[in-house]
Amino acid sequence: MKKILSIDDDPQILKAFESAIQQKGYDILTSTDPNEVGKILSEHNIDLVMLDVHMPQKSGFEIYREIRQRAPVPVLFVTGDPRAFTDPSRPGARILQEEVEKGNAGVLFKPFDVPTLYRKTDELLHLTAVAATGAAPSA
Repeated sequence: MKKILSIDDDPQILKAFESAIQQKGYDILTSTDPNEVGKILSEHNIDLVMLDVHMPQKSGFEIYREIRQRAPVPVLFVTGDPRAFTDPSRPGARILQEEVEKGNAGVLFKPFDVPTLYRKTDELLHLTAVAATGAAPSA
């Protein structure tokens, strides 16, 4: 069973993700503390991280760099601010755009609907599965 980690400072968002992801048949771990990411990644085999971009303790981009140092797990960035990815003056925007193009990351904009959440998670999980087998991605 696929295991997803969701990090967000808003417990209501985490509850929405948890409910939707469990209905999809995936395992989900949640945390409001971005400082727990390293510990969780070392204790669990995580297939996908869903990561809020704007949190008070650390930015999603800082956490993304930490994740990349530990594991090649794909990341679905979650934000209510589209400029976080399109404005080149914003920290991390260029890096994220490159990672999305490579298939290592995706973006989910708030507010979101469940079908879009499922599509985004399935796309990243599929790309990860394809990379693990060494097969060419299917259309």
